[in-house]
Amino acid sequence: MNITVEIVELLLHKSVKKAGQTPDRIGLLETAGIINSSIPSNYRPIGSRYLYDTVFLRVQRARYQQAETVNLEQAMLDSLAAYLGFHGVDEFRSTQQPLIPPEARAIEGNWYSIVRCNSGKERVLVSPVKIEVRNSATFLELSGPHRTYQGKIRWTAGSVSCFLTSKDGIKVIHLAFRLGVAKRPSVLSGVFSGISSSGIPIAGKELLVRSAEDYTEMKNLRVNINQSDSIPNLITPEIAQYFSDFEKSYIKIDSASTFDADDLVQ
Repeated sequence: MNITVEIVELLLHKSVKKAGQTPDRIGLLETAGIINSSIPSNYRPIGSRYLYDTVFLRVQRARYQQAETVNLEQAMLDSLAAYLGFHGVDEFRSTQQPLIPPEARAIEGNWYSIVRCNSGKERVLVSPVKIEVRNSATFLELSGPHRTYQGKIRWTAGSVSCFLTSKDGIKVIHLAFRLGVAKRPSVLSGVFSGISSSGIPIAGKELLVRSAEDYTEMKNLRVNINQSDSIPNLITPEIAQYFSDFEKSYIKIDSASTFDADDLVQ
């Protein structure tokens, strides 16, 4: 059966935790034996290597490929659910809390990401962003000039965060934005962190500005903040002012040579 990665991960996590094991190869081997000695005889026994070689590795592969579902034998999933006290995986799935909070619909749609250029020039970099809800999860895609990044949004105490990986697997970015209780925000303020093109760790302020444009028609832009009136519907005077001070817009570590405390004094 095809089942969402999130439900399989939850099923596996709860089973390993109940068995008092660790979520690694040895722990999963032990968990299979504990499950088989505990479930009623009308459920199929789980092969000793099934949890690791099939379930765990398929989930890891799905995460790497950014797949939303995996295909697993329902009988095996029913046995896992039975160990947790359910009549089968369908009952287990129906009892779980919704994975999408109500706030997800508030930020669904197309946005422009805006950050200050890290060279120090008086420019901002603008990139298309798409946020959409799919199969019990909320995903963010950022289209950069050279790479497209994707990741799943997570929710924490009125804020959202997202760990983005480029499709080629070479670069990563972490984003976090304040959401609060806004029903349909037009601007989200937050921060980013990542590695620059020259290999230096960087971080800074970032804005998401909602757009009515079609995602496929949105473009990457470099805009001089002193000439922002050329696109007044995007870079407003308030946004230009927000990014006007480079020192308040970016954090960049100093160069390191000895990699000890001496590097901290320039």
